[in-house]
This record gives sequence, C-alpha cells and structure tokens, in this order.
Amino acid sequence: MIFDVRTLYLSGTILSIVFALSMFIVWFNNKNRYRGIIDWIISIIFVSIGTGLIMFRDTIDDFFSIYIANLIVFVAFTLFLRGYAKFMNIKNDIINHSVFVTLLASSFIYFIYIEESLTARNFIVGLAGLYTFSYMLYYMYTRTPRYYLKQSRLLEIVSWGFVFVNLLRVFITILMPSDNNDLFANQFPDVVAAIIMVIFTGILPLAFLILINNRALNEVQVEEMKFENAFYDSPVIMLITRLSNGMIYDVNKAFTHSLGFEKHEAVGKTTIELDIWPTPEARKEVFRALEEDGKIDSIELQFQRKDHTMIETVYSSRIINMLGEQFIISLANDVTQLGEAKKELVYMATHDALTGLLNRHELSNHFNELKLNYQKTKVSFSLIMLDLDKFKPINDTFGHDFGDKVLIQIGEFLKAIYKGHFVARLGGDEFIVILKDETRETEIIKRLMKTRQVIAGFTNLEGNTFELGASLGYAIYPSDGTSLEALIHYADKGMYQEKMSKQR
Repeated sequence: MIFDVRTLYLSGTILSIVFALSMFIVWFNNKNRYRGIIDWIISIIFVSIGTGLIMFRDTIDDFFSIYIANLIVFVAFTLFLRGYAKFMNIKNDIINHSVFVTLLASSFIYFIYIEESLTARNFIVGLAGLYTFSYMLYYMYTRTPRYYLKQSRLLEIVSWGFVFVNLLRVFITILMPSDNNDLFANQFPDVVAAIIMVIFTGILPLAFLILINNRALNEVQVEEMKFENAFYDSPVIMLITRLSNGMIYDVNKAFTHSLGFEKHEAVGKTTIELDIWPTPEARKEVFRALEEDGKIDSIELQFQRKDHTMIETVYSSRIINMLGEQFIISLANDVTQLGEAKKELVYMATHDALTGLLNRHELSNHFNELKLNYQKTKVSFSLIMLDLDKFKPINDTFGHDFGDKVLIQIGEFLKAIYKGHFVARLGGDEFIVILKDETRETEIIKRLMKTRQVIAGFTNLEGNTFELGASLGYAIYPSDGTSLEALIHYADKGMYQEKMSKQR
C-alpha cells in the first residue's frame, strides 16, 4: 500500500485547527480559573501552521517550508511545556528550552543550506519530540503535586508513548537513512514521521482537554465537600429558599437542631407553612429589605420553633442565582443562650443579689427618669427610707444565713405593699422605696403604717421565733429636695428620729 504523506500532513493540520477551536472554547470558559491553556492553544496553532508550511514544500522557498515550518513546531513544543508548568503552578525551565530550540534551529540551518540532509533533519525532529516529552515526564514525576498527578494519567501515557515513538524514530533514521531529500517520496521513515505527526496533533490536545476536564470535575467535588462542610455542618442556622414562591430548597443540621423540624418536614414547604416567623409583619419587612438591597446584614430577629417557643437570632440573607433561578440563602446565628446570659448579667448589674430588689444604681436611673418626667408633666413623686429594728439580735441568735432569709422575706413584703413602685435595698437592713406618683402625705403615712404592721407581725420563720420592727421616714420631690441624695438625706432624718423615739 502507498501512503500519501502530504495527505497525512494535511490531516494533521485539520486536526490541529479543530482542537485549537475546542481549546479556545475551554479557555474562554476557564480563563480566570486556569493558567497555561492559552499557551496550549498557541502551540496547537503553531503546529497547524508548521505542518501547513511543510505541505507546500517544493512549492515555496525551503526557508519557509523547511526552516520556519520546523522552527515553529519546535517553539510549539516549548509552549506545550510552558503551558503544563503554568497549569500545574510549577517552575518552567524556560532557559533550558530556549537553548535547546536555538541549537535545533542552528542545526536545521546547517542541514538545509550547508550540507542538505533529510535524514539529519528527521533525526533532529525526533530529538525535539524526545526532548519535549521526556521533559514533560520530568515535570510530572518531580514537580507536579501528587494530588494533580492523578488527573494527568492520560497525558502521562501519551508522553510515554511519544518518548518511545520518537526514540524509535531516531533509531530508524540512523539505521535506515533516506536516500533522497524528498520528504514526500513515500519512503518508510517519512511515512512513519507523517503518521507520528498526525497522532501527535490528535491525541496530545485530547489529553490536555481531558486533563482540564478532570481538574474541573475534581474541583467541583472539592467545592461540594467544602459546601457540605460549610453548609450542612455549620453551627449557624442555614436554609435556602426559592425567591419566587418561598419554598424551602434545603436546610442544614443547625436548622433542624435549633428549630426542631426534621429535614424532610421542612424541604418542599414554605416558611409560612412551617410557621417559623414571629409575626407576618416581620416576614414582610425581611422581604421588603431583600427586594430593595438584595441582602440583609446582621439584624436581630426572632424565629418560632416547632414547639412554638421562640429563639433569638442574628439574621443575614442574600439573593443568589442558582440552577437558573433566584434563591434566598439565609443565615441565622442562634443567640438565645447569649441573650439569656445578657439578661442575667443585666439583672445582676441592676438588682440586689440577695433579695432580688433593685440596687442603688438602678434606683438612681429610675429617679432620673421620674425627674425628667416631672419637668414635662409636673407629676411629683416621693421617697421612703426603711431601717429594720432589732435585726442584729436575729443575726446574733440564729446566724447570718438565717438573717439573710429574713431579709429576703422582708423584700417580698415590700414588693407586695409597694407593688408598681420602685423598691430597692441599699445594703444591710436598709431599704428604700420611690412612689412614682404619690405625694399626698395621708396616703404616704397609710403605707408607712401598713409597712410597720406587716413587719411587726413577722415573728416566725422556719420554726424560729423573733421580734422585728421598722423605722421609716419619707421625703417629697421637689419640696424636700431635688436630687436623690437630698431626698435620701431628708427621709433618713425622719427615719432616724423615729428610731430614736423608740429607744427612749
């Protein structure tokens, strides 16, 4: 059988053009993700140009059909290597490649114009292929991360194939030199060379395409794993809903744990059907903000659990495009325990640790509020001071723990007597009350008498009998003072006078 070598070169050129177009599409879709693809495209185009020029041998000048044609192919070989180095983020030995191409180009000049020899040129082309694919294997085994090497199996096989074929070509060229300088004379080594070129232009770009595809698929798997870790295992409540109808597309573990719904109970239903919104108005406000800005950042929002209890969250959401439609991805950080801890800290900072009554600091805040209110409404208020009588003997007789229990019970009495007003413990056995809108002395005295009566009647606790009394004084704002200290001082004088009168 007679092979048409020129036709084989034409086939290689056509294949190069087809794969260059395919690689261009791949590059266009991944130009911001992967480096090196454009080098492969240029190299394939160079091979196409080189083989195209070779086909016009005997038609155009040897400088273009032999020297420029093969020089372009040699440069294409170095671009294959550079593209792989960029794609794998490894160091490219550009100096070595440049020196090698320079030596090949110089040798070709010699065997074209000084000592014309097709055999020598075929030998040089074989060396070029051997160098290129040996270097490709060197990159793979010494510089490519093992993780990426698995994605390069086909390219590895192709490279080994071309190392073997080019090595064979070199030996055949030495053992069976051409007896003429006509590339298209259909001699066996020339036919083999043409077939190798067609194989090269067909399989190698395909190997690059598969490498890109394998890496992309692998990164998709990595992204899926990252998404699974970030979404499903996140401690933050996360759910994805369709913007068009509010139907829940997916929820994570934190959602099921915090809101009490199983995944199958939530997916496919709307948030309205699950009844997780505290009020319809809250839902409308969220969607209004999303429509205006496309996102919500860190707002405090309550959600209702399956058992109808409420959780406090810090809520954020975004509108995202996914699967060809718009979705809302919502994140809610459950801060219920944090809120409860915050409330507890606020309570501890504003209340007496023993009795649960207001402390002096919080009483001062309430006094300032009433003072501001008086400036607007002229509604006055009054203050009562209370000191227990005969409390020290209780501590001495029954111990301080029992004395604390007595103080706690006194606090309960005062909260009941002065319900709706501010009751605080100053410390020890001293208490203070602010009557928010009471300034009639007759009413104040009635409350004082009831207080004395209740405390005097408190004579037994846990089987222990004792005597107890109370001395009280009062002051009216603003006639008896315009500051808390002035009112306390005035009321304390009245309380002290009552206590002294009992000792006479």
